[in-house]
Amino acid sequence: MAHVGIVSAAYWGDVMPYVPIADELVRRGHRVSFCVPEGFHDVLAGHGFDLVHLGTDFSPRELAAHGDIMEKADTIRGMRAALDLWLKQLTIDPAPRILEVLDGVAPDLWLSHPTAFWLPEIPAETNGTPIAVGHLFPMMMPSAEQPPPMLPGGGMPALWPLGWRMGRAMMKRMAYDDEINRIRAERGLPPGEASAGFGFERADRVLVLTSQHYWRRPSDWADNVELTGFTVWGSPDDDLPDDLAAYVDAGEPPVVVTLGTSAATNARDGFEVAAEAITSAGHRPLLLVGNERNRAALEDRGDVWTFASLPAVLERSRAIVHAGGHGSVAAALHAGVPQLALPQGFDQVIHGQRIEALGVGASLPWKKRSAARLAEALARLDTPEVADRARALADELEHEDGPGRAADELEVLLAA
Repeated sequence: MAHVGIVSAAYWGDVMPYVPIADELVRRGHRVSFCVPEGFHDVLAGHGFDLVHLGTDFSPRELAAHGDIMEKADTIRGMRAALDLWLKQLTIDPAPRILEVLDGVAPDLWLSHPTAFWLPEIPAETNGTPIAVGHLFPMMMPSAEQPPPMLPGGGMPALWPLGWRMGRAMMKRMAYDDEINRIRAERGLPPGEASAGFGFERADRVLVLTSQHYWRRPSDWADNVELTGFTVWGSPDDDLPDDLAAYVDAGEPPVVVTLGTSAATNARDGFEVAAEAITSAGHRPLLLVGNERNRAALEDRGDVWTFASLPAVLERSRAIVHAGGHGSVAAALHAGVPQLALPQGFDQVIHGQRIEALGVGASLPWKKRSAARLAEALARLDTPEVADRARALADELEHEDGPGRAADELEVLLAA
């Protein structure tokens, strides 16, 4: 059978969608080398693939020291700071170590996160190895049929092509094309364009890890682009810790609050405000706070856990409040529970708009969060119409096999 190398880093939501694909490939007899920073290794140790340290500390463990980045990322200066941290300090600066690791993996096929694509693309081009992208952000894939994220409110459809061209030009200036192309030149490769944002367009296959029931595929996407369905991660056994299971079973199903790696960093006030709103609505909160710093800050509460398998929690919950990231949205949709997004920027805002349009939840901008506004938004969720629509969409998603479809596509690429 084949050897597949998977490359990702950054937040939990950037890494976990690839785990079910890796598990499926292993189940089919393939060897998988999962190349991620060591900060992910403890949680992923129970799976059947090989874990390889990627050569960078770009993980929640490192990002916990930069809690102010996402808070300011909706401004030009804040976006510049975020890109400097994510792309320059944690990706480009350690690129020699990362490429040394990837050279040593030497798989028959690469599968990459879209932003990290330019890294495995270098050994893939050098060695003639096929490479696929598992894309998590369909709203960031250019099309004349959907608005670019940089246009507030979507703008006029006639302006969408211009907006995408402007976005590509902005990525060339802001996303370190010159430094990436210097690294490519050192390997004897020609320059790429907007590699950190649009390099995925050079992949042999682009697998959009999203359901067709959630996102309509534009007709002008390339023929090598496929929507596979969501790939929702759960722990290998999906059992809840005994103390968490006891809390869940001690009363009515709780409302889960999980703010993702980015929003949850140093976010004691965010969790407390959400818990206050949930309690005022007559429900029980269950706070998944993401790191020990938050847990220590909330140690006086009895409804706080650091981490748990989201599918296992949601199947016993009434609703979820989350940051609007891909993984949390997908888990809530598959569980059929109403959801409230508190987006800070980027794809989160568009996910919030999408769940509202589908009638399965509501969205409230992170900067407008308050107990009163959260309670009002939660009231919009707590209706039979929203609950029915969430269950109906979950029934549609049940017929999809995202990991299996993605593995099928990768095996086609291997055979070709």
